[in-house]
Amino acid sequence: MDMPLSRKLVANEAGELGYYVPGFFEIFVATDKEDMSLTNFDDKELGTFFHEYIHFLQDITTFYGLNNIYAFTEYLHFGVNQCYKNEDKQISVPIIIGNNSVVPAILEINKLTYGDVSDLKRFDISNISTFKDLVNSKCNVREIDGYVIETTDDNLVSFGAGAIMESMAYLMERFCIENPAKSSLYPYCSAEIVAQYLSPRFCSDPYNVLALCDASLMCSNPGRTFIDYIKSYEKNCPRNIKPENIYHHIFSMKLQNIDGSPVPVIDSLQQIAQVARNQLKDYFKDDSDEFKKLNQWIDSIIDFTIDFRSNHPSLIVDMARNGFLLKNRVFSNILQQIGTPTLRNLNFDYQQYPGKRDCEESIAYIKAVHCMYRLLHDGELKCDLYEWCSKDVNISVDESCINKPWLKCNKDLLCPFGYLWKHWGLSKYHVKLQ
Repeated sequence: MDMPLSRKLVANEAGELGYYVPGFFEIFVATDKEDMSLTNFDDKELGTFFHEYIHFLQDITTFYGLNNIYAFTEYLHFGVNQCYKNEDKQISVPIIIGNNSVVPAILEINKLTYGDVSDLKRFDISNISTFKDLVNSKCNVREIDGYVIETTDDNLVSFGAGAIMESMAYLMERFCIENPAKSSLYPYCSAEIVAQYLSPRFCSDPYNVLALCDASLMCSNPGRTFIDYIKSYEKNCPRNIKPENIYHHIFSMKLQNIDGSPVPVIDSLQQIAQVARNQLKDYFKDDSDEFKKLNQWIDSIIDFTIDFRSNHPSLIVDMARNGFLLKNRVFSNILQQIGTPTLRNLNFDYQQYPGKRDCEESIAYIKAVHCMYRLLHDGELKCDLYEWCSKDVNISVDESCINKPWLKCNKDLLCPFGYLWKHWGLSKYHVKLQ
Protein backbone atom coordinates (compact mmCIF):
# COMPACT_ATOMS: atom_id res chain seq x y z
CA MET A 1 0.00 0.00 0.00
CA ASP A 2 2.14 2.88 -1.21
CA MET A 3 -0.64 5.11 -2.50
CA PRO A 4 -1.30 8.49 -0.84
CA LEU A 5 -4.28 8.82 1.48
CA SER A 6 -6.11 11.58 -0.38
CA ARG A 7 -8.89 13.98 0.55
CA LYS A 8 -11.49 15.18 -1.94
CA LEU A 9 -14.39 17.59 -1.92
CA VAL A 10 -17.73 15.85 -2.36
CA ALA A 11 -18.88 18.65 -4.67
CA ASN A 12 -15.83 18.38 -6.88
CA GLU A 13 -14.53 14.84 -7.17
CA ALA A 14 -11.66 15.96 -9.40
CA GLY A 15 -10.58 18.56 -6.87
CA GLU A 16 -8.05 17.10 -4.46
CA LEU A 17 -7.87 19.04 -1.22
CA GLY A 18 -4.74 17.29 -0.07
CA TYR A 19 -3.07 14.00 0.73
CA TYR A 20 -0.62 12.28 3.03
CA VAL A 21 2.13 9.98 1.76
CA PRO A 22 2.34 7.00 4.16
CA GLY A 23 5.82 5.93 5.17
CA PHE A 24 7.49 9.04 3.73
CA PHE A 25 6.03 11.74 5.97
CA GLU A 26 4.64 14.32 3.55
CA ILE A 27 1.40 16.31 3.72
CA PHE A 28 0.17 18.14 0.64
CA VAL A 29 -2.39 20.93 1.09
CA ALA A 30 -3.95 22.43 -2.05
CA THR A 31 -3.08 26.04 -1.28
CA ASP A 32 -0.87 28.60 -2.98
CA LYS A 33 0.02 30.23 0.34
CA GLU A 34 3.76 30.23 0.90
CA ASP A 35 3.27 30.66 4.64
CA MET A 36 1.66 27.41 5.77
CA SER A 37 1.22 28.50 9.37
CA LEU A 38 -1.98 27.06 10.81
CA THR A 39 -3.29 30.53 11.65
CA ASN A 40 -2.76 31.52 8.00
CA PHE A 41 -5.02 28.73 6.66
CA ASP A 42 -8.70 29.27 5.92
CA ASP A 43 -11.22 26.73 7.26
CA LYS A 44 -10.92 24.41 4.26
CA GLU A 45 -7.13 24.45 4.30
CA LEU A 46 -6.98 23.99 8.07
CA GLY A 47 -9.43 21.09 7.87
CA THR A 48 -7.38 19.47 5.11
CA PHE A 49 -4.15 19.89 7.04
CA PHE A 50 -5.68 18.37 10.18
CA HIS A 51 -7.26 15.49 8.27
CA GLU A 52 -3.86 14.62 6.80
CA TYR A 53 -2.12 15.16 10.14
CA ILE A 54 -4.37 12.45 11.60
CA HIS A 55 -3.11 10.16 8.81
CA PHE A 56 0.42 11.05 9.91
CA LEU A 57 -0.44 10.02 13.48
CA GLN A 58 -1.99 6.80 12.17
CA ASP A 59 1.23 6.17 10.27
CA ILE A 60 3.61 6.55 13.19
CA THR A 61 1.51 5.46 16.23
CA THR A 62 -0.38 2.35 15.08
CA PHE A 63 0.77 -1.18 14.40
CA TYR A 64 -0.79 -1.03 10.94
CA GLY A 65 1.04 2.15 9.98
CA LEU A 66 4.39 1.16 11.44
CA ASN A 67 4.20 -2.27 9.82
CA ASN A 68 3.71 -0.51 6.51
CA ILE A 69 6.73 1.73 7.21
CA TYR A 70 8.76 -1.37 8.00
CA ALA A 71 7.81 -2.91 4.65
CA PHE A 72 8.94 0.22 2.78
CA THR A 73 12.24 0.42 4.63
CA GLU A 74 12.91 -3.29 4.20
CA TYR A 75 12.21 -3.03 0.48
CA LEU A 76 14.70 -0.18 0.09
CA HIS A 77 17.38 -2.07 2.02
CA PHE A 78 16.76 -5.12 -0.15
CA GLY A 79 16.70 -3.08 -3.36
CA VAL A 80 19.97 -1.29 -2.65
CA ASN A 81 21.66 -4.56 -1.68
CA GLN A 82 20.48 -6.03 -4.98
CA CYS A 83 22.14 -3.13 -6.77
CA TYR A 84 25.47 -3.95 -5.15
CA LYS A 85 25.32 -7.46 -6.62
CA ASN A 86 25.32 -6.19 -10.22
CA GLU A 87 28.93 -6.43 -11.38
CA ASP A 88 28.19 -4.47 -14.55
CA LYS A 89 26.90 -1.55 -12.42
CA GLN A 90 23.58 -1.60 -14.31
CA ILE A 91 20.40 -1.53 -12.20
CA SER A 92 17.24 -2.83 -13.87
CA VAL A 93 14.10 -1.27 -12.40
CA PRO A 94 11.63 -2.00 -11.02
CA ILE A 95 13.41 -4.40 -8.67
CA ILE A 96 11.23 -7.36 -7.75
CA ILE A 97 11.60 -9.00 -4.34
CA GLY A 98 11.31 -12.78 -4.19
CA ASN A 99 9.60 -14.83 -1.51
CA ASN A 100 12.85 -15.29 0.42
CA SER A 101 12.03 -11.93 2.07
CA VAL A 102 9.14 -11.11 4.43
CA VAL A 103 8.39 -7.93 2.45
CA PRO A 104 6.12 -9.50 -0.23
CA ALA A 105 4.02 -11.12 2.51
CA ILE A 106 3.67 -7.88 4.49
CA LEU A 107 2.76 -5.86 1.39
CA GLU A 108 0.27 -8.49 0.22
CA ILE A 109 -1.38 -8.78 3.64
CA ASN A 110 -1.54 -4.98 3.95
CA LYS A 111 -3.13 -4.74 0.51
CA LEU A 112 -5.73 -7.40 1.34
CA THR A 113 -6.60 -5.80 4.69
CA TYR A 114 -6.62 -2.25 3.30
CA GLY A 115 -9.94 -2.80 1.50
CA ASP A 116 -11.77 -0.44 -0.85
CA VAL A 117 -11.60 3.35 -0.64
CA SER A 118 -13.27 4.47 -3.89
CA ASP A 119 -15.73 7.30 -3.29
CA LEU A 120 -19.43 6.49 -3.01
CA LYS A 121 -21.92 9.33 -2.56
CA ARG A 122 -24.52 6.84 -1.33
CA PHE A 123 -23.75 4.14 1.20
CA ASP A 124 -26.89 2.37 2.41
CA ILE A 125 -26.04 -1.08 3.77
CA SER A 126 -28.20 -4.07 2.91
CA ASN A 127 -25.90 -6.83 4.16
CA ILE A 128 -22.49 -7.50 5.74
CA SER A 129 -20.90 -10.89 5.10
CA THR A 130 -17.52 -12.57 5.63
CA PHE A 131 -15.04 -13.62 2.96
CA LYS A 132 -11.58 -15.18 2.82
CA ASP A 133 -8.60 -14.17 0.69
CA LEU A 134 -5.67 -16.50 0.17
CA VAL A 135 -2.17 -15.16 0.85
CA ASN A 136 0.11 -16.15 -2.04
CA SER A 137 3.37 -14.94 -0.50
CA LYS A 138 5.49 -17.26 1.58
CA CYS A 139 4.60 -16.84 5.27
CA ASN A 140 2.71 -18.57 8.08
CA VAL A 141 -0.47 -16.57 7.38
CA ARG A 142 -2.26 -18.54 4.68
CA GLU A 143 -5.54 -16.62 4.44
CA ILE A 144 -7.10 -13.33 5.49
CA ASP A 145 -10.64 -13.11 6.87
CA GLY A 146 -12.52 -9.95 6.00
CA TYR A 147 -15.94 -8.38 5.61
CA VAL A 148 -17.66 -7.34 2.42
CA ILE A 149 -20.51 -4.85 2.53
CA GLU A 150 -23.40 -4.96 0.07
CA THR A 151 -25.29 -1.72 -0.50
CA THR A 152 -28.89 -1.18 -1.52
CA ASP A 153 -27.73 -0.06 -4.97
CA ASP A 154 -25.76 -3.32 -5.47
CA ASN A 155 -22.26 -2.05 -4.74
CA LEU A 156 -19.87 -4.44 -3.01
CA VAL A 157 -17.05 -2.97 -0.94
CA SER A 158 -14.37 -4.62 1.16
CA PHE A 159 -14.36 -2.78 4.49
CA GLY A 160 -10.79 -2.47 5.75
CA ALA A 161 -8.04 -0.27 7.09
CA GLY A 162 -8.37 2.35 4.34
CA ALA A 163 -12.02 3.12 5.13
CA ILE A 164 -11.29 3.10 8.86
CA MET A 165 -8.40 5.55 8.49
CA GLU A 166 -10.46 7.93 6.35
CA SER A 167 -13.45 7.67 8.71
CA MET A 168 -11.27 8.40 11.73
CA ALA A 169 -9.62 11.41 10.06
CA TYR A 170 -12.99 12.84 8.98
CA LEU A 171 -14.45 12.28 12.46
CA MET A 172 -11.54 14.22 13.95
CA GLU A 173 -12.03 16.94 11.37
CA ARG A 174 -15.67 17.34 12.42
CA PHE A 175 -14.81 17.32 16.12
CA CYS A 176 -12.03 19.92 15.85
CA ILE A 177 -12.71 22.11 12.77
CA GLU A 178 -15.44 24.77 12.84
CA ASN A 179 -16.53 24.45 9.19
CA PRO A 180 -15.37 21.05 7.88
CA ALA A 181 -15.67 20.34 4.16
CA LYS A 182 -18.32 17.87 3.06
CA SER A 183 -17.12 14.50 1.84
CA SER A 184 -18.62 11.41 0.24
CA LEU A 185 -20.25 8.92 2.59
CA TYR A 186 -17.82 6.19 1.60
CA PRO A 187 -15.12 5.97 2.78
CA TYR A 188 -15.27 9.10 4.96
CA CYS A 189 -18.38 8.20 6.98
CA SER A 190 -18.25 4.44 6.48
CA ALA A 191 -17.18 3.45 10.00
CA GLU A 192 -20.05 5.41 11.54
CA ILE A 193 -22.57 3.91 9.11
CA VAL A 194 -21.28 0.37 9.68
CA ALA A 195 -21.41 0.85 13.46
CA GLN A 196 -24.93 2.29 13.31
CA TYR A 197 -26.06 -0.65 11.14
CA LEU A 198 -24.66 -3.22 13.57
CA SER A 199 -25.45 -1.53 16.90
CA PRO A 200 -27.22 1.82 17.30
CA ARG A 201 -26.63 1.45 21.05
CA PHE A 202 -22.85 1.40 20.50
CA CYS A 203 -23.13 4.77 18.73
CA SER A 204 -24.92 6.45 21.65
CA ASP A 205 -21.53 7.87 22.65
CA PRO A 206 -20.21 9.76 19.60
CA TYR A 207 -16.62 9.05 20.63
CA ASN A 208 -17.01 5.26 20.61
CA VAL A 209 -16.68 4.97 16.84
CA LEU A 210 -13.59 7.19 16.91
CA ALA A 211 -12.00 5.08 19.65
CA LEU A 212 -12.74 1.84 17.81
CA CYS A 213 -11.28 3.20 14.54
CA ASP A 214 -8.09 4.16 16.37
CA ALA A 215 -7.82 0.96 18.41
CA SER A 216 -8.56 -1.28 15.41
CA LEU A 217 -5.46 0.09 13.68
CA MET A 218 -3.41 -1.50 16.44
CA CYS A 219 -4.20 -4.84 14.78
CA SER A 220 -3.02 -6.34 11.51
CA ASN A 221 -6.59 -6.70 10.18
CA PRO A 222 -8.43 -3.53 11.27
CA GLY A 223 -11.66 -4.12 9.29
CA ARG A 224 -12.25 -7.49 10.87
CA THR A 225 -11.32 -6.17 14.34
CA PHE A 226 -13.74 -3.25 13.99
CA ILE A 227 -16.78 -5.32 12.97
CA ASP A 228 -16.01 -8.28 15.26
CA TYR A 229 -15.80 -5.92 18.24
CA ILE A 230 -19.21 -4.34 17.58
CA LYS A 231 -20.84 -7.72 16.96
CA SER A 232 -19.43 -9.04 20.22
CA TYR A 233 -20.52 -5.91 22.08
CA GLU A 234 -24.07 -6.11 20.75
CA LYS A 235 -24.32 -9.80 21.65
CA ASN A 236 -22.57 -9.92 25.01
CA CYS A 237 -22.57 -6.47 26.62
CA PRO A 238 -25.94 -5.21 27.95
CA ARG A 239 -24.47 -1.95 29.29
CA ASN A 240 -23.31 1.13 27.45
CA ILE A 241 -19.54 1.53 27.30
CA LYS A 242 -17.04 4.35 27.15
CA PRO A 243 -14.20 4.84 24.65
CA GLU A 244 -11.68 3.95 27.36
CA ASN A 245 -13.29 0.49 27.65
CA ILE A 246 -12.70 -0.07 23.94
CA TYR A 247 -9.00 0.70 24.20
CA HIS A 248 -8.66 -1.54 27.24
CA HIS A 249 -10.33 -4.47 25.48
CA ILE A 250 -8.34 -4.27 22.24
CA PHE A 251 -5.05 -3.52 23.95
CA SER A 252 -5.61 -6.70 25.99
CA MET A 253 -5.81 -8.82 22.82
CA LYS A 254 -3.00 -10.82 21.29
CA LEU A 255 -2.00 -10.56 17.63
CA GLN A 256 -0.72 -13.32 15.41
CA ASN A 257 2.84 -12.54 14.44
CA ILE A 258 3.96 -13.22 10.88
CA ASP A 259 5.69 -16.35 12.21
CA GLY A 260 2.38 -17.51 13.70
CA SER A 261 3.18 -16.79 17.37
CA PRO A 262 0.77 -14.78 19.60
CA VAL A 263 2.00 -11.35 20.78
CA PRO A 264 0.17 -8.85 23.07
CA VAL A 265 -0.96 -5.75 21.18
CA ILE A 266 1.22 -3.27 23.09
CA ASP A 267 4.27 -5.56 22.87
CA SER A 268 3.72 -5.93 19.16
CA LEU A 269 3.51 -2.15 18.74
CA GLN A 270 6.67 -1.55 20.74
CA GLN A 271 8.56 -4.18 18.75
CA ILE A 272 7.54 -2.81 15.35
CA ALA A 273 8.19 0.78 16.54
CA GLN A 274 11.78 -0.08 17.49
CA VAL A 275 12.31 -1.89 14.18
CA ALA A 276 10.91 1.12 12.28
CA ARG A 277 13.19 3.46 14.27
CA ASN A 278 16.30 1.48 13.39
CA GLN A 279 15.33 1.04 9.74
CA LEU A 280 14.46 4.71 9.22
CA LYS A 281 17.68 5.91 10.88
CA ASP A 282 19.62 3.51 8.69
CA TYR A 283 18.74 5.76 5.71
CA PHE A 284 20.83 8.57 7.18
CA LYS A 285 24.12 7.12 8.39
CA ASP A 286 26.74 9.82 8.46
CA ASP A 287 27.86 12.64 10.75
CA SER A 288 26.39 15.54 8.78
CA ASP A 289 24.25 18.01 10.73
CA GLU A 290 21.32 17.36 8.38
CA PHE A 291 21.32 13.62 9.04
CA LYS A 292 21.82 14.08 12.77
CA LYS A 293 18.74 16.29 12.89
CA LEU A 294 16.71 13.79 10.89
CA ASN A 295 17.70 10.95 13.19
CA GLN A 296 16.84 13.02 16.24
CA TRP A 297 13.40 13.73 14.76
CA ILE A 298 12.90 10.01 14.05
CA ASP A 299 13.81 9.27 17.67
CA SER A 300 11.33 11.90 18.86
CA ILE A 301 8.38 10.45 16.93
CA ILE A 302 9.09 6.86 17.97
CA ASP A 303 9.61 7.86 21.61
CA PHE A 304 6.33 9.75 21.43
CA THR A 305 4.56 6.70 19.97
CA ILE A 306 5.75 4.33 22.69
CA ASP A 307 4.83 6.76 25.48
CA PHE A 308 1.48 7.64 23.88
CA ARG A 309 0.29 4.09 23.39
CA SER A 310 1.74 2.72 26.64
CA ASN A 311 0.58 5.48 28.98
CA HIS A 312 -2.14 7.52 27.23
CA PRO A 313 -3.98 5.13 24.85
CA SER A 314 -7.08 7.35 24.57
CA LEU A 315 -5.12 10.49 23.62
CA ILE A 316 -6.88 10.73 20.23
CA VAL A 317 -10.29 10.79 21.95
CA ASP A 318 -8.96 13.36 24.43
CA MET A 319 -7.97 15.54 21.48
CA ALA A 320 -11.43 15.20 19.93
CA ARG A 321 -13.07 16.16 23.24
CA ASN A 322 -10.82 19.23 23.50
CA GLY A 323 -12.56 20.91 20.58
CA PHE A 324 -11.47 23.60 18.12
CA LEU A 325 -8.01 22.89 16.71
CA LEU A 326 -6.36 26.28 17.17
CA LYS A 327 -7.30 26.25 20.86
CA ASN A 328 -6.85 22.50 21.35
CA ARG A 329 -4.38 21.91 24.19
CA VAL A 330 -3.94 18.21 23.37
CA PHE A 331 -3.11 18.93 19.72
CA SER A 332 -0.81 21.79 20.76
CA ASN A 333 1.08 19.46 23.10
CA ILE A 334 1.52 16.85 20.34
CA LEU A 335 2.72 19.54 17.93
CA GLN A 336 5.26 20.77 20.47
CA GLN A 337 6.59 17.24 20.93
CA ILE A 338 6.86 15.95 17.35
CA GLY A 339 6.02 18.84 15.05
CA THR A 340 4.71 18.01 11.59
CA PRO A 341 5.92 15.97 8.68
CA THR A 342 6.92 17.82 5.51
CA LEU A 343 4.22 20.24 4.33
CA ARG A 344 3.93 21.07 0.62
CA ASN A 345 1.71 23.52 -1.24
CA LEU A 346 0.67 23.87 -4.89
CA ASN A 347 3.82 25.84 -5.70
CA PHE A 348 6.17 23.14 -4.33
CA ASP A 349 7.15 25.21 -1.33
CA TYR A 350 8.17 22.96 1.57
CA GLN A 351 7.83 23.69 5.26
CA GLN A 352 7.84 21.88 8.58
CA TYR A 353 6.64 22.80 12.05
CA PRO A 354 9.46 21.94 14.43
CA GLY A 355 8.72 19.88 17.52
CA LYS A 356 11.39 19.19 20.12
CA ARG A 357 13.70 18.34 17.23
CA ASP A 358 13.87 20.81 14.32
CA CYS A 359 14.85 19.21 11.01
CA GLU A 360 13.23 21.65 8.56
CA GLU A 361 16.55 22.20 6.77
CA SER A 362 16.81 18.43 6.23
CA ILE A 363 13.29 17.57 5.05
CA ALA A 364 14.31 17.33 1.39
CA TYR A 365 16.31 14.19 2.23
CA ILE A 366 13.11 12.42 3.34
CA LYS A 367 11.61 13.37 -0.01
CA ALA A 368 14.74 12.04 -1.71
CA VAL A 369 14.22 8.67 0.02
CA HIS A 370 10.71 8.57 -1.41
CA CYS A 371 12.10 9.35 -4.87
CA MET A 372 14.58 6.51 -4.42
CA TYR A 373 11.76 4.14 -3.47
CA ARG A 374 9.71 5.16 -6.51
CA LEU A 375 12.73 4.66 -8.78
CA LEU A 376 13.59 1.18 -7.52
CA HIS A 377 10.04 -0.06 -6.82
CA ASP A 378 8.04 1.60 -9.60
CA GLY A 379 10.63 2.45 -12.23
CA GLU A 380 9.71 6.15 -11.90
CA LEU A 381 12.67 8.07 -13.33
CA LYS A 382 11.76 11.69 -12.59
CA CYS A 383 12.95 13.08 -9.29
CA ASP A 384 10.02 14.73 -7.50
CA LEU A 385 12.37 17.30 -6.00
CA TYR A 386 12.84 19.00 -9.38
CA GLU A 387 10.57 21.94 -8.56
CA TRP A 388 12.04 22.32 -5.06
CA CYS A 389 15.61 22.27 -6.35
CA SER A 390 14.69 24.84 -9.02
CA LYS A 391 14.19 27.37 -6.22
CA ASP A 392 17.60 26.73 -4.66
CA VAL A 393 20.33 28.91 -6.14
CA ASN A 394 22.97 26.44 -4.95
CA ILE A 395 21.54 23.52 -6.94
CA SER A 396 21.61 23.24 -10.73
CA VAL A 397 18.65 21.51 -12.37
CA ASP A 398 18.78 20.02 -15.84
CA GLU A 399 17.29 17.27 -17.99
CA SER A 400 18.96 14.55 -15.94
CA CYS A 401 16.69 15.46 -13.01
CA ILE A 402 13.77 14.22 -15.12
CA ASN A 403 15.20 11.08 -16.69
CA LYS A 404 18.55 10.24 -15.01
CA PRO A 405 18.64 11.75 -11.51
CA TRP A 406 21.38 9.34 -10.37
CA LEU A 407 23.85 11.34 -12.49
CA LYS A 408 23.45 14.23 -10.05
CA CYS A 409 25.77 12.42 -7.62
CA ASN A 410 28.72 13.58 -9.78
CA LYS A 411 28.06 17.31 -9.33
CA ASP A 412 30.27 19.48 -7.13
CA LEU A 413 27.23 20.76 -5.23
CA LEU A 414 25.03 17.77 -4.51
CA CYS A 415 21.25 17.93 -4.56
CA PRO A 416 19.41 15.78 -1.95
CA PHE A 417 18.88 12.87 -4.36
CA GLY A 418 22.47 13.01 -5.59
CA TYR A 419 23.77 13.14 -2.03
CA LEU A 420 21.67 10.13 -1.03
CA TRP A 421 22.69 8.14 -4.13
CA LYS A 422 26.34 8.81 -3.35
CA HIS A 423 25.90 8.27 0.39
CA TRP A 424 24.36 4.84 -0.27
CA GLY A 425 27.40 3.83 -2.32
CA LEU A 426 25.68 3.92 -5.71
CA SER A 427 27.73 6.61 -7.49
CA LYS A 428 29.14 4.14 -10.04
CA TYR A 429 25.74 2.60 -10.84
CA HIS A 430 23.34 3.47 -13.66
CA VAL A 431 19.67 2.63 -14.09
CA LYS A 432 17.73 1.10 -16.95
CA LEU A 433 14.04 0.26 -17.24
CA GLN A 434 13.18 -3.41 -17.58
